Amino acid sequence: MEKLPPGTLCVVCEDEATGKHYSIPSCNGCKTFFRRAIVNNRTFACMGHGNCPVNKGVRCACRHCRLKKCLEVGMDKNAIQNDRDRIGYTKRTKRPRPSSDEMAGHTNGEGFSDPPQPSPGSSVGSPPSGPMLVPLAAPDPLLERLTDLENKFTLLFSRSIIEPYASIDDALAAPSRFCRPIDIQMSDPVAVPRPCDDQRKMPFWRSRIITLFIDWAKTFPIFQNLPYTDKIALIMNHASSYLIMCEAFRTPEHITDKIMHPDGHFFSRNPTPDSLFSKSLSGLTPVMGAMIDYVLRPFRQLKVTVTELAALQAIMFFDPDTEGLDSASQRNVSAEQKRVLVSLYRQLSIRYDPSETAERYASLLLRVPTIRKVAAKNNESYQILDMFKLFTINPLVRETALGVRLTRHIP
Repeated sequence: MEKLPPGTLCVVCEDEATGKHYSIPSCNGCKTFFRRAIVNNRTFACMGHGNCPVNKGVRCACRHCRLKKCLEVGMDKNAIQNDRDRIGYTKRTKRPRPSSDEMAGHTNGEGFSDPPQPSPGSSVGSPPSGPMLVPLAAPDPLLERLTDLENKFTLLFSRSIIEPYASIDDALAAPSRFCRPIDIQMSDPVAVPRPCDDQRKMPFWRSRIITLFIDWAKTFPIFQNLPYTDKIALIMNHASSYLIMCEAFRTPEHITDKIMHPDGHFFSRNPTPDSLFSKSLSGLTPVMGAMIDYVLRPFRQLKVTVTELAALQAIMFFDPDTEGLDSASQRNVSAEQKRVLVSLYRQLSIRYDPSETAERYASLLLRVPTIRKVAAKNNESYQILDMFKLFTINPLVRETALGVRLTRHIP
Protein backbone atom coordinates (compact mmCIF):
# COMPACT_ATOMS: atom_id res chain seq x y z
CA MET A 1 0.00 0.00 0.00
CA GLU A 2 1.39 3.38 -1.00
CA LYS A 3 2.08 5.75 1.90
CA LEU A 4 0.62 9.24 1.75
CA PRO A 5 1.76 12.54 3.30
CA PRO A 6 0.28 13.17 6.78
CA GLY A 7 -3.06 14.95 6.60
CA THR A 8 -4.07 13.54 3.21
CA LEU A 9 -7.85 13.24 2.98
CA CYS A 10 -10.01 10.54 1.44
CA VAL A 11 -11.16 11.88 -1.93
CA VAL A 12 -14.55 10.21 -1.46
CA CYS A 13 -15.65 11.39 2.01
CA GLU A 14 -12.86 13.74 3.18
CA ASP A 15 -12.04 11.61 6.23
CA GLU A 16 -8.36 10.98 6.94
CA ALA A 17 -6.90 8.75 4.23
CA THR A 18 -5.06 5.62 5.37
CA GLY A 19 -3.33 4.99 2.04
CA LYS A 20 -3.81 4.71 -1.68
CA HIS A 21 -6.52 2.11 -2.19
CA TYR A 22 -7.75 1.04 -5.63
CA SER A 23 -5.75 3.86 -7.28
CA ILE A 24 -6.90 6.79 -5.09
CA PRO A 25 -6.22 8.13 -1.56
CA SER A 26 -9.04 6.84 0.62
CA CYS A 27 -10.00 5.93 4.17
CA ASN A 28 -10.50 2.36 5.37
CA GLY A 29 -14.28 2.87 5.41
CA CYS A 30 -14.59 3.84 1.75
CA LYS A 31 -12.02 1.25 0.72
CA THR A 32 -14.03 -1.51 2.43
CA PHE A 33 -17.36 -0.22 1.14
CA PHE A 34 -16.08 -0.12 -2.46
CA ARG A 35 -14.51 -3.58 -2.27
CA ARG A 36 -17.65 -5.19 -0.86
CA ALA A 37 -19.91 -3.45 -3.36
CA ILE A 38 -17.84 -4.61 -6.33
CA VAL A 39 -16.95 -8.12 -5.14
CA ASN A 40 -20.56 -8.84 -4.16
CA ASN A 41 -21.86 -7.17 -7.35
CA ARG A 42 -24.17 -4.99 -5.26
CA THR A 43 -26.59 -2.45 -6.70
CA PHE A 44 -28.18 0.32 -4.64
CA ALA A 45 -31.05 2.74 -5.16
CA CYS A 46 -31.05 6.39 -4.15
CA MET A 47 -34.07 7.61 -2.15
CA GLY A 48 -33.32 11.17 -3.24
CA HIS A 49 -32.38 12.61 -6.62
CA GLY A 50 -29.04 10.86 -7.14
CA ASN A 51 -26.94 13.72 -5.75
CA CYS A 52 -26.86 13.05 -1.99
CA PRO A 53 -23.89 14.53 -0.08
CA VAL A 54 -21.07 12.08 0.62
CA ASN A 55 -18.83 13.20 3.45
CA LYS A 56 -17.48 11.93 6.74
CA GLY A 57 -20.65 12.69 8.69
CA VAL A 58 -23.26 11.25 6.31
CA ARG A 59 -21.32 8.91 4.02
CA CYS A 60 -23.43 5.92 5.14
CA ALA A 61 -26.75 7.60 4.37
CA CYS A 62 -26.98 6.75 0.66
CA ARG A 63 -24.98 3.82 -0.67
CA HIS A 64 -25.99 4.54 -4.27
CA CYS A 65 -24.46 8.02 -4.20
CA ARG A 66 -21.43 6.83 -2.25
CA LEU A 67 -20.62 4.12 -4.81
CA LYS A 68 -21.28 6.61 -7.60
CA LYS A 69 -18.78 9.02 -6.06
CA CYS A 70 -16.21 6.24 -5.55
CA LEU A 71 -16.31 5.58 -9.28
CA GLU A 72 -16.39 9.28 -10.21
CA VAL A 73 -13.23 10.10 -8.25
CA GLY A 74 -11.36 7.22 -9.85
CA MET A 75 -11.64 4.07 -7.72
CA ASP A 76 -10.56 1.27 -10.05
CA LYS A 77 -12.65 -1.92 -10.16
CA ASN A 78 -9.79 -3.70 -11.90
CA ALA A 79 -7.47 -3.01 -8.95
CA ILE A 80 -9.46 -5.41 -6.77
CA GLN A 81 -7.62 -8.70 -6.53
CA ASN A 82 -10.33 -11.36 -6.51
CA ASP A 83 -8.36 -13.99 -4.64
CA ARG A 84 -6.98 -11.61 -2.03
CA ASP A 85 -10.05 -9.43 -1.67
CA ARG A 86 -12.70 -12.10 -1.38
CA ILE A 87 -15.27 -11.48 1.32
CA GLY A 88 -16.33 -14.13 3.80
CA TYR A 89 -14.85 -17.59 4.33
CA THR A 90 -12.07 -18.82 2.04
CA LYS A 91 -10.53 -22.25 1.63
CA ARG A 92 -7.51 -21.25 3.68
CA THR A 93 -9.52 -20.26 6.76
CA LYS A 94 -10.89 -23.58 7.87
CA ARG A 95 -12.00 -22.92 11.40
CA PRO A 96 -14.64 -24.82 13.36
CA ARG A 97 -17.82 -22.87 13.85
CA PRO A 98 -18.32 -21.69 17.42
CA SER A 99 -20.65 -23.68 19.59
CA SER A 100 -23.87 -22.19 20.90
CA ASP A 101 -22.15 -21.54 24.26
CA GLU A 102 -19.40 -19.60 22.55
CA MET A 103 -21.83 -17.42 20.64
CA ALA A 104 -22.49 -15.21 23.65
CA GLY A 105 -26.16 -15.79 24.10
CA HIS A 106 -27.02 -17.28 20.70
CA THR A 107 -29.48 -20.15 20.80
CA ASN A 108 -29.33 -20.64 17.06
CA GLY A 109 -26.21 -21.89 15.31
CA GLU A 110 -27.37 -20.64 11.91
CA GLY A 111 -27.41 -17.20 10.36
CA PHE A 112 -23.76 -16.62 9.48
CA SER A 113 -24.45 -15.47 5.91
CA ASP A 114 -25.76 -12.00 5.11
CA PRO A 115 -29.57 -11.98 5.03
CA PRO A 116 -31.36 -10.91 1.82
CA GLN A 117 -31.85 -7.16 1.39
CA PRO A 118 -35.01 -6.29 -0.51
CA SER A 119 -35.06 -2.59 0.34
CA PRO A 120 -32.23 -0.10 -0.33
CA GLY A 121 -30.35 1.12 2.71
CA SER A 122 -31.59 -1.75 4.87
CA SER A 123 -29.95 -5.03 5.78
CA VAL A 124 -33.14 -6.62 7.05
CA GLY A 125 -34.65 -9.43 5.04
CA SER A 126 -37.93 -10.94 4.02
CA PRO A 127 -40.05 -13.05 6.38
CA PRO A 128 -38.27 -16.17 7.66
CA SER A 129 -39.26 -19.34 5.86
CA GLY A 130 -39.50 -23.02 6.72
CA PRO A 131 -40.16 -24.47 10.16
CA MET A 132 -39.26 -21.20 11.89
CA LEU A 133 -42.69 -19.85 10.90
CA VAL A 134 -44.47 -22.04 13.45
CA PRO A 135 -46.00 -19.65 16.01
CA LEU A 136 -44.76 -19.85 19.56
CA ALA A 137 -47.21 -21.19 22.11
CA ALA A 138 -45.68 -18.94 24.79
CA PRO A 139 -44.34 -15.36 24.77
CA ASP A 140 -40.97 -15.11 23.06
CA PRO A 141 -38.22 -14.73 25.72
CA LEU A 142 -36.08 -12.55 23.49
CA LEU A 143 -38.92 -10.11 22.82
CA GLU A 144 -39.90 -10.17 26.48
CA ARG A 145 -36.37 -9.12 27.37
CA LEU A 146 -36.31 -6.37 24.73
CA THR A 147 -39.70 -5.08 25.91
CA ASP A 148 -38.52 -5.04 29.51
CA LEU A 149 -35.47 -3.01 28.46
CA GLU A 150 -37.72 -0.57 26.62
CA ASN A 151 -39.93 -0.09 29.68
CA LYS A 152 -36.88 0.45 31.88
CA PHE A 153 -35.60 2.96 29.33
CA THR A 154 -38.83 4.97 29.60
CA LEU A 155 -38.53 5.06 33.39
CA LEU A 156 -34.84 6.03 33.44
CA PHE A 157 -35.20 8.53 30.61
CA SER A 158 -38.07 10.48 32.14
CA ARG A 159 -37.42 10.20 35.87
CA SER A 160 -33.85 9.23 36.73
CA ILE A 161 -30.97 11.53 37.66
CA ILE A 162 -28.47 10.86 34.86
CA GLU A 163 -25.02 12.30 34.38
CA PRO A 164 -24.32 11.92 30.64
CA TYR A 165 -21.08 10.25 29.64
CA ALA A 166 -18.30 12.55 28.48
CA SER A 167 -17.35 10.28 25.56
CA ILE A 168 -18.04 6.91 23.97
CA ASP A 169 -14.90 5.55 25.64
CA ASP A 170 -16.22 6.56 29.07
CA ALA A 171 -19.62 5.08 28.22
CA LEU A 172 -18.18 1.71 27.20
CA ALA A 173 -15.99 1.54 30.30
CA ALA A 174 -18.89 2.06 32.74
CA PRO A 175 -21.41 -0.59 33.86
CA SER A 176 -24.86 -0.39 32.29
CA ARG A 177 -27.58 1.37 34.26
CA PHE A 178 -29.97 -1.34 33.07
CA CYS A 179 -28.03 -3.91 35.10
CA ARG A 180 -28.50 -2.04 38.39
CA PRO A 181 -31.59 -2.03 40.64
CA ILE A 182 -33.99 0.73 39.55
CA ASP A 183 -35.46 2.50 42.59
CA ILE A 184 -37.62 5.07 40.80
CA GLN A 185 -41.25 4.98 39.71
CA MET A 186 -43.38 6.74 37.13
CA SER A 187 -45.05 8.61 39.99
CA ASP A 188 -41.74 10.36 40.74
CA PRO A 189 -41.18 13.91 39.39
CA VAL A 190 -40.11 14.31 35.77
CA ALA A 191 -36.43 15.11 35.31
CA VAL A 192 -35.56 18.69 34.33
CA PRO A 193 -32.30 20.45 33.45
CA ARG A 194 -30.70 22.84 35.90
CA PRO A 195 -31.15 25.71 35.35
CA CYS A 196 -34.40 24.99 33.53
CA ASP A 197 -34.33 27.15 30.38
CA ASP A 198 -34.94 26.52 26.69
CA GLN A 199 -31.24 26.78 25.87
CA ARG A 200 -30.56 23.61 27.87
CA LYS A 201 -33.69 21.50 27.33
CA MET A 202 -32.94 19.91 23.96
CA PRO A 203 -29.29 18.99 24.76
CA PHE A 204 -30.47 17.76 28.18
CA TRP A 205 -32.94 15.27 26.73
CA ARG A 206 -30.84 14.20 23.75
CA SER A 207 -27.74 13.56 25.86
CA ARG A 208 -29.87 11.35 28.12
CA ILE A 209 -31.12 9.36 25.13
CA ILE A 210 -27.62 8.70 23.79
CA THR A 211 -26.30 7.85 27.26
CA LEU A 212 -29.09 5.32 27.82
CA PHE A 213 -28.74 4.01 24.26
CA ILE A 214 -25.14 2.98 24.94
CA ASP A 215 -26.16 1.47 28.29
CA TRP A 216 -28.90 -0.43 26.41
CA ALA A 217 -26.35 -1.76 23.90
CA LYS A 218 -24.12 -3.01 26.72
CA THR A 219 -26.86 -5.38 27.92
CA PHE A 220 -26.39 -7.61 24.84
CA PRO A 221 -23.77 -10.37 25.35
CA ILE A 222 -23.04 -10.44 21.62
CA PHE A 223 -22.19 -6.72 21.75
CA GLN A 224 -19.94 -7.12 24.78
CA ASN A 225 -17.93 -9.82 23.00
CA LEU A 226 -17.22 -7.73 19.90
CA PRO A 227 -13.83 -6.06 19.35
CA TYR A 228 -13.71 -2.54 20.79
CA THR A 229 -13.63 -0.78 17.43
CA ASP A 230 -16.65 -2.79 16.26
CA LYS A 231 -18.62 -1.74 19.35
CA ILE A 232 -17.95 1.89 18.47
CA ALA A 233 -18.93 1.26 14.83
CA LEU A 234 -22.33 -0.17 15.82
CA ILE A 235 -23.00 2.67 18.27
CA MET A 236 -22.15 5.41 15.79
CA ASN A 237 -24.10 3.71 13.00
CA HIS A 238 -27.37 3.62 14.93
CA ALA A 239 -27.16 6.45 17.51
CA SER A 240 -29.07 9.09 15.52
CA SER A 241 -31.71 6.60 14.34
CA TYR A 242 -32.20 5.44 17.92
CA LEU A 243 -32.54 9.05 19.07
CA ILE A 244 -35.24 10.08 16.60
CA MET A 245 -37.18 6.82 17.07
CA CYS A 246 -37.11 7.36 20.83
CA GLU A 247 -38.31 10.97 20.57
CA ALA A 248 -41.06 10.13 18.08
CA PHE A 249 -42.39 7.08 19.90
CA ARG A 250 -42.38 8.75 23.32
CA THR A 251 -44.27 11.82 22.17
CA PRO A 252 -47.76 11.62 23.80
CA GLU A 253 -50.18 9.66 21.61
CA HIS A 254 -52.65 12.51 21.09
CA ILE A 255 -49.93 14.72 19.54
CA THR A 256 -49.25 14.34 15.81
CA ASP A 257 -47.80 17.71 14.78
CA LYS A 258 -44.81 18.09 17.09
CA ILE A 259 -42.13 16.14 18.94
CA MET A 260 -42.45 16.46 22.72
CA HIS A 261 -40.12 15.56 25.58
CA PRO A 262 -41.35 14.33 28.99
CA ASP A 263 -41.26 17.82 30.57
CA GLY A 264 -43.49 19.31 27.86
CA HIS A 265 -40.63 20.87 25.88
CA PHE A 266 -41.37 20.43 22.17
CA PHE A 267 -40.27 21.34 18.67
CA SER A 268 -42.37 21.59 15.53
CA ARG A 269 -42.07 22.51 11.86
CA ASN A 270 -43.37 26.04 12.58
CA PRO A 271 -41.56 27.38 15.66
CA THR A 272 -42.69 30.64 17.26
CA PRO A 273 -40.54 33.74 16.54
CA ASP A 274 -39.10 33.78 20.07
CA SER A 275 -38.36 30.04 20.05
CA LEU A 276 -34.82 28.68 20.15
CA PHE A 277 -35.63 26.92 16.86
CA SER A 278 -36.22 30.29 15.20
CA LYS A 279 -32.79 31.47 16.34
CA SER A 280 -29.70 29.35 16.93
CA LEU A 281 -31.39 26.02 16.11
CA SER A 282 -33.16 27.12 12.92
CA GLY A 283 -31.00 24.66 10.95
CA LEU A 284 -32.76 21.78 12.69
CA THR A 285 -36.29 22.90 11.80
CA PRO A 286 -36.48 20.95 8.47
CA VAL A 287 -35.26 17.83 10.27
CA MET A 288 -38.02 18.21 12.84
CA GLY A 289 -40.55 18.34 10.01
CA ALA A 290 -39.08 15.16 8.55
CA MET A 291 -39.24 13.45 11.95
CA ILE A 292 -42.92 14.32 12.25
CA ASP A 293 -43.83 13.29 8.68
CA TYR A 294 -41.68 10.18 8.26
CA VAL A 295 -41.28 8.78 11.78
CA LEU A 296 -43.92 10.08 14.20
CA ARG A 297 -46.97 9.89 11.91
CA PRO A 298 -46.16 6.45 10.42
CA PHE A 299 -45.67 5.14 13.96
CA ARG A 300 -49.10 6.54 14.85
CA GLN A 301 -50.75 5.12 11.72
CA LEU A 302 -49.27 1.67 12.32
CA LYS A 303 -50.01 1.87 16.06
CA VAL A 304 -46.53 0.53 16.77
CA THR A 305 -46.39 -1.30 20.10
CA VAL A 306 -43.59 -1.14 22.67
CA THR A 307 -42.53 -4.68 21.71
CA GLU A 308 -42.45 -3.83 17.99
CA LEU A 309 -40.40 -0.71 18.67
CA ALA A 310 -38.00 -2.70 20.85
CA ALA A 311 -37.55 -5.31 18.12
CA LEU A 312 -37.10 -2.67 15.42
CA GLN A 313 -34.41 -0.92 17.48
CA ALA A 314 -32.48 -4.17 17.88
CA ILE A 315 -32.88 -5.11 14.20
CA MET A 316 -31.48 -1.75 13.14
CA PHE A 317 -28.72 -1.78 15.75
CA PHE A 318 -27.40 -5.22 14.77
CA ASP A 319 -26.74 -4.21 11.18
CA PRO A 320 -24.14 -6.53 9.55
CA ASP A 321 -23.49 -3.87 6.90
CA THR A 322 -22.27 -1.40 9.50
CA GLU A 323 -19.15 0.23 8.16
CA GLY A 324 -15.89 -1.01 9.67
CA LEU A 325 -17.02 -4.38 11.10
CA ASP A 326 -14.55 -7.20 10.58
CA SER A 327 -15.79 -10.37 8.89
CA ALA A 328 -16.20 -12.35 12.14
CA SER A 329 -18.22 -9.54 13.72
CA GLN A 330 -20.36 -9.28 10.59
CA ARG A 331 -21.35 -12.92 10.90
CA ASN A 332 -22.13 -12.65 14.61
CA VAL A 333 -24.08 -9.42 14.20
CA SER A 334 -26.00 -10.91 11.28
CA ALA A 335 -26.91 -13.94 13.39
CA GLU A 336 -28.18 -11.70 16.20
CA GLN A 337 -30.23 -9.63 13.77
CA LYS A 338 -31.74 -12.80 12.34
CA ARG A 339 -32.75 -13.95 15.83
CA VAL A 340 -34.71 -10.76 16.38
CA LEU A 341 -36.26 -10.88 12.90
CA VAL A 342 -37.45 -14.44 13.51
CA SER A 343 -38.79 -13.58 16.98
CA LEU A 344 -40.67 -10.58 15.64
CA TYR A 345 -42.27 -12.58 12.83
CA ARG A 346 -43.28 -15.36 15.20
CA GLN A 347 -44.82 -12.86 17.59
CA LEU A 348 -46.80 -11.20 14.80
CA SER A 349 -48.00 -14.59 13.58
CA ILE A 350 -49.60 -15.16 16.98
CA ARG A 351 -51.56 -11.90 16.86
CA TYR A 352 -52.55 -11.83 13.17
CA ASP A 353 -53.65 -14.22 10.45
CA PRO A 354 -51.01 -15.14 7.82
CA SER A 355 -51.80 -12.39 5.29
CA GLU A 356 -51.97 -9.69 8.00
CA THR A 357 -48.77 -11.01 9.57
CA ALA A 358 -46.80 -10.63 6.34
CA GLU A 359 -48.27 -7.19 5.70
CA ARG A 360 -47.47 -5.85 9.17
CA TYR A 361 -43.99 -7.39 9.15
CA ALA A 362 -43.28 -5.65 5.85
CA SER A 363 -44.79 -2.34 7.04
CA LEU A 364 -42.55 -2.31 10.10
CA LEU A 365 -39.37 -3.19 8.21
CA LEU A 366 -40.08 -0.67 5.47
CA ARG A 367 -39.73 2.06 8.11
CA VAL A 368 -36.01 1.24 8.38
CA PRO A 369 -34.60 3.00 5.26
CA THR A 370 -36.75 6.09 5.87
CA ILE A 371 -35.69 6.36 9.51
CA ARG A 372 -32.05 6.10 8.47
CA LYS A 373 -32.56 8.80 5.87
CA VAL A 374 -34.03 11.16 8.49
CA ALA A 375 -31.18 10.29 10.87
CA ALA A 376 -28.66 11.21 8.17
CA LYS A 377 -30.43 14.57 7.71
CA ASN A 378 -30.23 15.08 11.46
CA ASN A 379 -26.47 14.48 11.40
CA GLU A 380 -26.10 16.82 8.45
CA SER A 381 -27.88 19.60 10.36
CA TYR A 382 -25.69 19.00 13.39
CA GLN A 383 -22.66 19.40 11.13
CA ILE A 384 -23.84 22.87 10.10
CA LEU A 385 -24.57 23.91 13.70
CA ASP A 386 -21.15 22.68 14.77
CA MET A 387 -19.26 24.13 11.81
CA PHE A 388 -20.59 27.62 12.31
CA LYS A 389 -20.72 27.30 16.11
CA LEU A 390 -24.40 28.23 16.15
CA PHE A 391 -25.10 26.00 19.15
CA THR A 392 -23.06 24.09 21.72
CA ILE A 393 -23.72 20.42 21.08
CA ASN A 394 -23.33 17.96 23.94
CA PRO A 395 -19.92 16.19 23.53
CA LEU A 396 -21.42 12.68 23.48
CA VAL A 397 -24.12 13.64 20.96
CA ARG A 398 -21.48 15.41 18.86
CA GLU A 399 -19.25 12.35 18.91
CA THR A 400 -22.00 9.92 17.88
CA ALA A 401 -23.67 12.22 15.33
CA LEU A 402 -20.60 13.72 13.67
CA GLY A 403 -18.10 10.92 14.11
CA VAL A 404 -15.69 13.25 15.91
CA ARG A 405 -13.86 10.92 18.28
CA LEU A 406 -12.81 12.68 21.47
CA THR A 407 -10.19 10.09 22.35
CA ARG A 408 -8.40 7.30 20.57
CA HIS A 409 -7.96 4.98 23.53
CA ILE A 410 -8.61 1.32 22.78
CA PRO A 411 -8.34 -1.08 25.75
